[in-house]
Amino acid sequence: MMDQDLQYIFHGFKDRKGVDVDELTLEKCLASEGIKSWQLIDGNDLEKYLNVKDIKDNNVKINKFPLEWFDNNDYEIMAPEQWLDLHSDANEYRLPAVAFIPLLTHRNARTLIFSTNFIEWVDVNVEGYNHHNRLWTVRDTAGKIHQVPRIHLKFYEEHTLNFVKRIADALWRRENAEKWVKFELLADCLNVDNISDPKMELMDRIKKLALPKILDDRDWFFNIREELILNYKRTLGLTDLRKAIESHPSKFPNINLPFADQTLEKHEPVDLSCLYDFQEKRRVLKFINLFPIAHAFSAMLYVIDECDKVGQMTLFTTISHKTASLANFKSIEETFAIRAVDFLRAVWPVQLANLITMVLRRAGKGWYDIEISTWEIYNLAKIKRFLSLVKFHMESALRRLVENTIKLYSDMLYKPCISFVDIPEDYIWDDSDLITSPFNPHTSHVFYLTLQMNETGAFYSIDPSAYGPVIMELYETYLEKIHFVPLIDPKIMKGLTFDPDLYLSSVGLMESMVVETRENLKKAYDKCVIPLAAYAKKYDRHIALFVMNVSSYLEDFEKQNKNAPEIRDEIIFQRAMKKTLEQTLPMSIQIGTFLINVSPIKNNLVAKRQELADLMMDYLVRKLNNETNAILSEYNAILKTLSEKPPTIEKLYKTTEWMETIPGNVSRLENVMKMKLFDFAILDDFCVALPNANFNAKVQALYSPVKISNQIRMTNEMFEEEIQRFRKQQIEDLATYYERLEELTVSVVYYNTQFDVGKLVENSIEIRKLWKAINEFGELGEVLNKRQKLFELPEIDLEPIQELIISSDAFRDLWCTAADFNKFVDILLENTLTNVSVKNVHEEMERFERILKKSVQSFREQEKIQDVAQHFLDKVKDFYATVDCLILVKNTIWNINHWQELGAKTEMEIKLPLTRNFNYFLNKGILNFVDEVKSILNEATQAKEIEESESKA
Repeated sequence: MMDQDLQYIFHGFKDRKGVDVDELTLEKCLASEGIKSWQLIDGNDLEKYLNVKDIKDNNVKINKFPLEWFDNNDYEIMAPEQWLDLHSDANEYRLPAVAFIPLLTHRNARTLIFSTNFIEWVDVNVEGYNHHNRLWTVRDTAGKIHQVPRIHLKFYEEHTLNFVKRIADALWRRENAEKWVKFELLADCLNVDNISDPKMELMDRIKKLALPKILDDRDWFFNIREELILNYKRTLGLTDLRKAIESHPSKFPNINLPFADQTLEKHEPVDLSCLYDFQEKRRVLKFINLFPIAHAFSAMLYVIDECDKVGQMTLFTTISHKTASLANFKSIEETFAIRAVDFLRAVWPVQLANLITMVLRRAGKGWYDIEISTWEIYNLAKIKRFLSLVKFHMESALRRLVENTIKLYSDMLYKPCISFVDIPEDYIWDDSDLITSPFNPHTSHVFYLTLQMNETGAFYSIDPSAYGPVIMELYETYLEKIHFVPLIDPKIMKGLTFDPDLYLSSVGLMESMVVETRENLKKAYDKCVIPLAAYAKKYDRHIALFVMNVSSYLEDFEKQNKNAPEIRDEIIFQRAMKKTLEQTLPMSIQIGTFLINVSPIKNNLVAKRQELADLMMDYLVRKLNNETNAILSEYNAILKTLSEKPPTIEKLYKTTEWMETIPGNVSRLENVMKMKLFDFAILDDFCVALPNANFNAKVQALYSPVKISNQIRMTNEMFEEEIQRFRKQQIEDLATYYERLEELTVSVVYYNTQFDVGKLVENSIEIRKLWKAINEFGELGEVLNKRQKLFELPEIDLEPIQELIISSDAFRDLWCTAADFNKFVDILLENTLTNVSVKNVHEEMERFERILKKSVQSFREQEKIQDVAQHFLDKVKDFYATVDCLILVKNTIWNINHWQELGAKTEMEIKLPLTRNFNYFLNKGILNFVDEVKSILNEATQAKEIEESESKA
């Protein structure tokens, strides 16, 4: 028997070299029981090595009694001699163990006492035991000898949990003892004067029961009477004090009541006189006993075993679905629940019935006859009681299953949500912390949501309000289904007829634990929407960035035309905002049972900030390159102008004057480029390398002043040569100029002899050419004269050419005006009347007349040419009558009746429609009937005015 007990107790065995056989360690067990190192240390040592602040800050309690005083020897499994004889061989370690030996100093006291690793427990060898002081002699690994009490010593062969319970029991006993001492001291301070003395009847009873008959009653009782009265009052006072503290603990915050004394119940003495007829009593007991045969006992053992298995089952699973949506969660839980319900309703009753039938069939006829076919016999047989007990076991198993299910469902789905069950409807998430969740239960999540965003705001991949109905549906549906587990009686007692709707009684849907869990789940998942919505709302501040069109933003930014420092500040801002997003937004956060995946939004926002920073950097590089190219373009324009060979002396001198402005322009551009170097330094601060083309442009812009200086020197040398070449060219041009002047003079003199008006067209054409040539020659003379000044040579006489220009102007006015008049007349007379415009005709006629009158005056000294001018002037004056008649005929008021009336008065034959030209009317002699035309036109005008006035009326 002892060996079996030791085999059970020595479950946590260590071999001679200290190798663990059990997974439970002393440190883990002590930590799980909430036992601190300072609780095992003597109170005097704590006061010696700790100051008041350490004791107060760490909630250390200074115990007045050593822990070994309260060691319970009931936990001891062997006597000290048995322990010492357990390993009496001569191996390296005689009796290995671990001992609590805190070697305290002022330097290491706080570390050892407040450590959570129990580093004071060290390996030792047990060498002896002192019965006088009840201390064990041990030697540590350093060879030092220590005396430790049994409560501070754990043998390797001792069960770890058993030893930890021993320490916990000693701590409890010491705490209770100290409470009793303090309570008794408090009782001694009570004022019991107001409590009345015990009644005389009570004192007489005490005297009768307590006073020995051999003593003198009066003398002995008189000595203890005052003490009895005082103890009686003190007991009543303590009772009242305990009741007051228990009913109003808040009024006595510094008083801890000790545990009440356990009193033994008084039992009546057992009458054994009934056992005189053992055989009769044995027969009666066998008759009453439900298991008089082994078959019934074996069947019941199997029933209990199977019911225990069912009692450990649950309807739902606790598997963590890290990426499960609501639909997947529902599908997995439904699959698990359906499998469990099917087992309970179809498999489990059949298994039990088959095994009971198989076992009891071997019992044959008698109390457990399963072939009974009449209800009278069945009601008297033990088989009925047996099956009733089986039913109770099955119902108990179902109840335990439901309790397990409710506990699992509550632990998995409700407990993580307790933190926000009482959350107000207007709850607002703290703006300063989106990473740490105040609703994190520090357990595995059950549901997985993804936080998403669009232009309206942040939202979840699945509406949080959809979880509550699904959870409640699963809970209620499958708790209800286990109410339909059939009884096994019909499957065993096949000779009897049972009601087909007989089911086991399970936990009622209105029982307190079912209703409480249902209400808790409903409340929790109605409230879960509030913190989830509050958290999502905090991301609305990022909507503008989330939906931002980066290209449009960059276009608007470029339109502002900011300078490089401002762009640098914008880049720094974007990078700072990106870092802020990385630090303030989590990848995921747990709120109750929900793990919220925030990474899509965070990655998008961070990527946009990075993209904006990169685009700003590209824009800065591009802007600096454009500005550098603009400077380089000005440099190149200067170089190009300097390198061009001037086509004329004017261009040469103009370029020479322009070259005087080059130093100022180059100095200005050079200063601008120097300022740009500070902007390029911004790129260096960001460690950005310029593209090759940009770098080459920068270098060329910096080197261009040197190139321009060299080009100016070369240009000056070229201009000296060009001046000599232009001087020679000027001499040749002057010779050509005088030759051309003689030719033009001859041509003008020729037209002084042209009097034939029949050659009007030929003369007008030639005169135009001559006039153009003379004017161009005049411009050439002015150019040559300016060049003469540039070469510091005598000026050219331009008076001959001016006289030629005046003469050519007079001839041009005469012959060209006459030619223009002839064309004007042809247009009016030859074109059809519908295509002839009489607008501004008089103005043209007056212009012709004015120019020809001027020509008559200009040639007054040349009679023949003056006659030609007078001839054309007379033609113009004669044509006025024709023009007036044409204007009358072109009046829009004319119609067919008017033309017929004119034909009747003048006897002219006028054919209509009028698609003729005016020559047709001239040939008909219309100039002879101008008065008739005017008369008919006046009448037509008056008639039209009358019609218009009547129509208005």
